[in-house]
Amino acid sequence: MTRVFNVNKYLTLGLSLLPVVVIFIGMIGWIFTLRADLDTVINAWERDNIEEVVADTWDRIAEIERIQAIQQNEMQTIMSEHEYMGELLGDLGERLPPGERREYGNY
Repeated sequence: MTRVFNVNKYLTLGLSLLPVVVIFIGMIGWIFTLRADLDTVINAWERDNIEEVVADTWDRIAEIERIQAIQQNEMQTIMSEHEYMGELLGDLGERLPPGERREYGNY
């Protein structure tokens, strides 16, 4: 009687693990199939759209360079105005009477 019980125990354990093994094998197959599909799509996209991506990238670079040129021009204009303002304030400080003289920052 004990021997039948042990066989029944292992049979129950094996039958309960069988669906887990089947699902595990199915998941592995699904993952490899999905990976192959993604690789196919990515390769097709890279092959078809590489020229569009490169052209778009060059357009973006040109736009960034244009914006940087505008910013550089604005910065130079502001700095020259600050320099002029510093000279003007310095001259004004020298022309005031001795009690009214002030020193301004070095622009």
